[in-house]
Amino acid sequence: VSSSWQRTQSEFLLRWYYDHMRSNGTVQRSTVEIRHHLNSDDYYLNQLQEQGLRVLQLYGDYDLSPYLSSSPNLIIKAGQP
Repeated sequence: VSSSWQRTQSEFLLRWYYDHMRSNGTVQRSTVEIRHHLNSDDYYLNQLQEQGLRVLQLYGDYDLSPYLSSSPNLIIKAGQP
């Protein structure tokens, strides 16, 4: 098993390669691609608000540090108004 990845501004593409050795000595390769579309922060915030939820807090990582545009993650705490 091996993998490769590619990131653009709008998506993240992950490829997994599975090589199977056949009894006759040939290799059969299967490839699986997974595409993740990368949306803006505002997209997710708007989606929550459109569903009637209120954004309570934004975190930038699992240590609950404040969210900045340079944060590695966007963690949204939302609830009923």
